Amino acid sequence: MYNRNAKGIDAEIWSDLMKPCSWKEVLKIADLVRLLVEDSLIEPTPLLKVLVVLINEALESGNTPISWRKAIISMIPKRKEDGSLESYK
Repeated sequence: MYNRNAKGIDAEIWSDLMKPCSWKEVLKIADLVRLLVEDSLIEPTPLLKVLVVLINEALESGNTPISWRKAIISMIPKRKEDGSLESYK
């Protein structure tokens, strides 16, 4: 999935980055997942269990689904002190 030598990442650090994750770790980092599984702070929901399996499979195999490699980036205009919006050119 990644060229481990591209950024000069030490092998010891790399092994920690690629170790399997737990459902609690997924909840810590994924806001969308937290919204979908609000009641799973004590025990993981079926959705959370499936997501953890998919993430760990991707980490172990080095492959991710194509849909995970796509993103939409939207510019969100911010208001200036005078109430007008900043423009992005």
